[in-house]
Amino acid sequence: MDNLAIEKSALQLGQLHNDVTAGKAFHSIVDRLGAIIDNEASLPRTKVTLPRIPTSFRHELLNLVGDGGQQGLVPVDNRFIKHLLDALQSTNRELRERAAFTALNGLLGQRLLTDEQLQMVIDHVTDNQILYDHILEPANRAVFGRSTALAGMAMLLYGDRHDYLRLTKDEVYQIMNKSLLVTALERDTRGFVKKAGWAHTFVQIANIDNELIQRDDLLRGDKLFLMATLLERYRRVYTPLIMGETESIVTFTVNLLNLHPIYQRFLLYELEQWQNALTAHLDSERDWTRVFNYRRLMQALAMDSSLPENVRKYLAN
Repeated sequence: MDNLAIEKSALQLGQLHNDVTAGKAFHSIVDRLGAIIDNEASLPRTKVTLPRIPTSFRHELLNLVGDGGQQGLVPVDNRFIKHLLDALQSTNRELRERAAFTALNGLLGQRLLTDEQLQMVIDHVTDNQILYDHILEPANRAVFGRSTALAGMAMLLYGDRHDYLRLTKDEVYQIMNKSLLVTALERDTRGFVKKAGWAHTFVQIANIDNELIQRDDLLRGDKLFLMATLLERYRRVYTPLIMGETESIVTFTVNLLNLHPIYQRFLLYELEQWQNALTAHLDSERDWTRVFNYRRLMQALAMDSSLPENVRKYLAN
């Protein structure tokens, strides 16, 4: 993991975030965020080392979830939780998605974890080594651990909002800040990966954002910055996003737009800048991919019946 490059982006992103929440930045957010993302380092591919999952635990986990899924879950010990969290990084879809993540979701939802075990989960999904390792490199196997960590963040926020677990304010802000940095850095846009299953980082990011904006303990500036960061990263994706990412981003965006007119004002400014930038260079496959990603997002927004009328009129024109 290139700590210096990631720390540089984190400091720049954090400063801009502070300026937004302090009311010192609004229109300048677009250019400043764009500069942070555009100047990120790109590193060559290196070997990804994943945790070894004991065969005995694989059998234990599969027996636990079994045919009954989450219904047959029982309290487990810390050793089991440690291996379960390691399994969330596996490239084996059956183990990662259908067993480990299903079990974790059930253990949380049925309140079967001790306080110590819940802290183990929080520590795992916010672990820098999982969230940022190999993130500046071309698409690689580390994305699955990152994606499930992001999904775990969304799960924790949902559980806290529905009162079956408790997050502190510091933990909520930690989740927000770390997911924001992943949003700015992420370049693995894959959806479903043959044999390995879902990567889907942009879907998970949108799910986290959608949870965060429903919280009363976040500032409007926080929520505005979540939208700005996701849209500025989306603008710079050069591969087709066609596996549900657009729909998830639209759900989050429309939900936010309906909370206060300030979000609508920012989106209209963002879209104007975005459209102008799109038509400036149309000379390559990458340029045209960005155009069609933009069109898919605008079409999905226009089709949402909850879209504020002023935004709908802008899109129609």
